Amino acid sequence: MWTKWVLRFLVVLLLLTAVQMVAAQQSTRAEQGLAFLQANNLPPEAFRDLSVAGRDPQAIAAVLVKYGYTSEQVQQFLTPTNIFALSGIVNPGASNKLLSDAMALLAPYKLSVTDLDVLLPLVNNPMAMVEALVKKGLTAEQAQNLLQQAAPLIQDAGNANLLQYAMLTNTLMSSLEKMGIPSNLFFEASPYLNDPAALAAFLQQKGYTDAQIQNIQGAASMMAAQGVTGEKLDSFTIQNMIYRLEGLGLPAQSINEILALGNLEAVKAYLEEKGFDGAALQLALVNIEGVMGTNGEVMNPEKLVAVQSAEAANLLAKAGLTPDDLGDILAVKDDPQALADLLAEKGLASAAADEFVKQLSQSVFAKTVDPENADDFISAVEDTTSDLVDDASGGGDASGGGDASGGDDASGGGDDASGGGDASGGDASGGDASGGGDASGGGDDASGGGDASGGDASGGGDASGGGDDSGG
Repeated sequence: MWTKWVLRFLVVLLLLTAVQMVAAQQSTRAEQGLAFLQANNLPPEAFRDLSVAGRDPQAIAAVLVKYGYTSEQVQQFLTPTNIFALSGIVNPGASNKLLSDAMALLAPYKLSVTDLDVLLPLVNNPMAMVEALVKKGLTAEQAQNLLQQAAPLIQDAGNANLLQYAMLTNTLMSSLEKMGIPSNLFFEASPYLNDPAALAAFLQQKGYTDAQIQNIQGAASMMAAQGVTGEKLDSFTIQNMIYRLEGLGLPAQSINEILALGNLEAVKAYLEEKGFDGAALQLALVNIEGVMGTNGEVMNPEKLVAVQSAEAANLLAKAGLTPDDLGDILAVKDDPQALADLLAEKGLASAAADEFVKQLSQSVFAKTVDPENADDFISAVEDTTSDLVDDASGGGDASGGGDASGGDDASGGGDDASGGGDASGGDASGGDASGGGDASGGGDDASGGGDASGGDASGGGDASGGGDDSGG
């Protein structure tokens, strides 16, 4: 039985990993995810509801019943594997590949997605990790071997600023979803995150009860203890929006056009002009709503510029460069040799130049700044740099801590506070399609882009709810 489960789980992991690759030439991640939804007889009208449901099995079950599943089909669909796959489709996020790779390491040891939720917060505590693995049935030797196998993945995740994102996703935000609180509420509330009184006033306006407000304030305190600020939430949201747009087959720089539209109705018209229609359009709308909101309440052009300029100012300062150098850097950022020559001319040693190039490649601003607006962007960076100098005595950078991408390194604990959407169950963007949502959550159709998944068209069938329990 275990062998069959492990083989099936590895199948879904291979599918999820395969769709992470841009070279999946014949289809986007969103198209692969749409195939899973259609194979499991989930209509476009269900996409938004499923996004809002997150990884809560009871909430997912209610959506499935609403759209025609029998009790038996619901039970067959609600495997950990399918929930993992479904979340990566309707709430995709930048840590999808990290979590898929992590599950590939765990599966041979008969560990599941639910085990990952427990283990992920322990990655920076090897002794606690070994103890937890032994409690789950591994020998001490197996636990040590697994840690050695995971070390490169943990290091890469830290370097790419995904570790904090994934950790918070799998703990705090899934807990919020189980309390009926939409995870991307935190992204809409990011300006008030570190001000309890302002946060309470905001939540009261949204219709939350005193008990819910207390729970949310407790979650905000946990996030603050992990070093998560409103600025980091915004950075995580933008990273996930980029991931989702690319999953839809749109370039990263399209974030500027979409955020400038300001509301979902205008975004719908924009997507229709790009050729989206039917179920693909609904999936795209859910995907974008989860990171933008219905009317830009989660992410807007002003927040984007703030994150971009903070990243650039911090990256330049760490390298001993100034905003005056930025125009030259933006001009050659896509030419590795020209960039290397420029950094050498600026006096950066080889190691410092390599680190600068790595951080630049991971930054939001390098992917999203419109070349036509480079002068305006440089002016914004100059203003942010002045603020950095003014605040130097107080410590911390303009981005709320962290490196050029706005994230933390591997020691940072807790992934981004967003919670919605990656394959783990919610990307850091806060990702569900509630758009920040009011106290009721709710939702109709619309989208999420996502990872590939398999399944046949049965909708019920075996443990996958329409395919095998590899789910997708």
